[in-house]
Amino acid sequence: VTLDAYFDQAAWAALPALPPRALRGAGRLVKLVASEEGVLRAAAFPPAGLESLVRWGPEPSEPGEPVALTVDNNSCAGYAWLLHADEAVVAADCAALHELQAAGRLFDVDSASGAES
Repeated sequence: VTLDAYFDQAAWAALPALPPRALRGAGRLVKLVASEEGVLRAAAFPPAGLESLVRWGPEPSEPGEPVALTVDNNSCAGYAWLLHADEAVVAADCAALHELQAAGRLFDVDSASGAES
């Protein structure tokens, strides 16, 4: 789009001056929470059934990586991006992620081995 300002003035002129007043969907950026520390036993795949999940970014994500306990906003265990036309779908998927996190089922952690520093 920025290059259109220089190379294609007709395309640039066709862009609206302002974004739409109402969005045609809903979205949330969900911070992932690690409720226990240790070593990741299995890859952190996205939970099944999340209709609005468009991107899954856990940290850690591969077996053998250390999992640090989430204690504040700076120590979150990654992010999940939720987007959908229906706000209720996004809200339900967000609630499902929060339930998994609260139950300690988001990551498969070997807590006996302890997290590496």
